[in-house]
Amino acid sequence: MWWLCESSVLTCIHMGRIVSQAAERWISVSGAPVLVETDVLGRPVVACPNVSTNTKPCTSTMPPLAGPSLFVRVGGRRVLTSSLSGLTDGVPPGTYRVLQPVQSLVRVDR
Repeated sequence: MWWLCESSVLTCIHMGRIVSQAAERWISVSGAPVLVETDVLGRPVVACPNVSTNTKPCTSTMPPLAGPSLFVRVGGRRVLTSSLSGLTDGVPPGTYRVLQPVQSLVRVDR
């Protein structure tokens, strides 16, 4: 599993883009700050196309269900990995995931 950085591409299941921002900027991979577990909580989802009379588009992320490292921490918070997934506030509930980790230099097994 690859570490996730601010440049990693995260999307909702409908391909809306998640705007991520690293809280800890003192550690980076290839110049991009590493993401930790709190960096995806409540982040905006931009341009989710899930719009109809019976649905609500994804606009925000919920806490991750999978993806934070079991062993690696930055500033006391778990580093996010490419296995990241969670729910959004869409109706019916959508999910989010990693479309592309971008960096391929640093990985962790758990």
